Amino acid sequence: MTPSFPHSLAHPTAHSFAETLIRAGALGALVGGTAALAGTARHLKDGSVSRDQATRDVLGTAAKTGLATGLGAVVAASLKGGPLLTTAAMIATGAAALYVMDGKARPAAPESKALEDKGES
Repeated sequence: MTPSFPHSLAHPTAHSFAETLIRAGALGALVGGTAALAGTARHLKDGSVSRDQATRDVLGTAAKTGLATGLGAVVAASLKGGPLLTTAAMIATGAAALYVMDGKARPAAPESKALEDKGES
C-alpha cells in the first residue's frame, strides 16, 4: 500500500511555491535585518555611518537575505529527499543567491584587472 500524501505535497503548485517563498523570505528578512541592525548599530553610534546609510544597509541586507532564504526554501520544498539533502540544498541555494546579489560573481572590471597585473591594488 502506498502512503497517501496531501495533494499539495504530492503535486506542488505555483501557489504553494509562492507561499513558501513569502513565508520563508519574511523569516529570512527578519533574521538578516536583525543581524545587519546589530552590526550597523555600532557604526551608527560611533558616527562612522549616517542614519540614512545605516537604514539603507539594514533594509538592503534584509531584502537580500529574505530573497535568498525564500529561494532556498522553494528549492528544498521541491526536492523529494531527506532532511540532510533538503537542508544542504537550502543552504547552497541561499549562499549562491547571496553571492550573485553581492556582485562577487561578476568578472573584475578591466581597470582593476590591469592594476592587479601590474602588482598594484
